[in-house]
Amino acid sequence: MNIAVLLFVLSLTVPMRAQLGNEGSIEGIVTDPSGAVVVEVSLKARNTDTSATFTATSDASGLFRFLILPVGTYELLAEHSGFATLVQKNVVVAIGAKINLTLSLRLATGSETVVVKSETPLLGCSEERNSSARVHAKPSEHHRGRTLGCQPAIERS
Repeated sequence: MNIAVLLFVLSLTVPMRAQLGNEGSIEGIVTDPSGAVVVEVSLKARNTDTSATFTATSDASGLFRFLILPVGTYELLAEHSGFATLVQKNVVVAIGAKINLTLSLRLATGSETVVVKSETPLLGCSEERNSSARVHAKPSEHHRGRTLGCQPAIERS
């Protein structure tokens, strides 16, 4: 009877193991510039092919784990207040891989990073009408043979 129970339990685990065949994991530790661990860091692993996103948080030891990730290439994002956001690109998860990373967060500075996806000029080098004032841009002065750009000029009518 014990053998029958054992076979039954094993038969239940075989389908679960078969589902894990195309997966791997990412784990590691998050530190600050001095090497001390950083707790409660918000982490996201985004599959760059499918855009599937997985989340984790570093524990009291600074450790994080993405235990079951589908095979693919990931972009890892780590965020915590007081630190600059860290983006780790091209983390490749292969079948059965157990990737171990050390993520070192840098202290945040007073500046911000702005990513511009498209640019719309605020003032072109052409004439525009604005109520009773005519706004146009005129070429700025030349400096050593180079034009320094356009500067706005306003003429009242």
